[in-house]
Amino acid sequence: MKSAISVFVCISIVFSQTVAYGQASEEFWAKYEGGFPGVTKKSKGRLAFDNERRVVIFLKGGKKELFAIPYDTITVISADETARRRVKETVILGVALIGLFALPILFSKKKLKYVLIEYRDPSKDTAGGAVFQVKQKDMDGVLALVAEKGDLVRKGDVFARADIEIEERTQVEETKEKPTKEKAREKKSDKKAMAEPCIVEVGSAPPAADVEVDGKFVGNTPTTLKLTPGDYEVAVKKAGYKPWKRTVSAVAGNALRLFAELEKEE
Repeated sequence: MKSAISVFVCISIVFSQTVAYGQASEEFWAKYEGGFPGVTKKSKGRLAFDNERRVVIFLKGGKKELFAIPYDTITVISADETARRRVKETVILGVALIGLFALPILFSKKKLKYVLIEYRDPSKDTAGGAVFQVKQKDMDGVLALVAEKGDLVRKGDVFARADIEIEERTQVEETKEKPTKEKAREKKSDKKAMAEPCIVEVGSAPPAADVEVDGKFVGNTPTTLKLTPGDYEVAVKKAGYKPWKRTVSAVAGNALRLFAELEKEE
């Protein structure tokens, strides 16, 4: 009898610990590295899953909700060793280049530290992505949960929505040495691309509004700007209307369009 009671107590303890782990496993320590439109500062906090609202949320400091990404809008989740390249390559003016830079990394032998969650919301005509640093031990849990909540399927080395096409590249193709002449041509092409400006067309309703880049007046709408690669704050202002601002990541050779629908001041 005592033996049976001991076994029951042990099972109860293990079950309670399992339940507690399951409840806690939907919240992870994370450091936001960038990429989400309008949120430029890095901050530490927690990644959590709100199943009632059906959103992935980032809690700054573990308490304050900084932003949320609806499950139904998530298109791709991938992992990488570095965050900076992922932010600049995948998020331009809040528009994610979904899948084009997917790397064969989820199942490599390298230590993975960062995850990129990409999304697209057709109802709001918005898209973007956010990069997070997570603990090594939590990596699999984060990837699995986001894939489950977003109804994503594994495609090569990333998880993506069923209707998203992913450019797959093998580890051998990534590391294979290229001929010297081909390398020289690529290097020359890269230099030429870096020399080209990013063309940004800015319009507004009503028109004839002031346009400022990093606080400096550059013209009136409609206008076309030529920006060197980098991050800028573009503001559109007009007397009697609320200021309109956006953070822009200019990439050499790209063409972007901004249109500000100004709201009247009350």
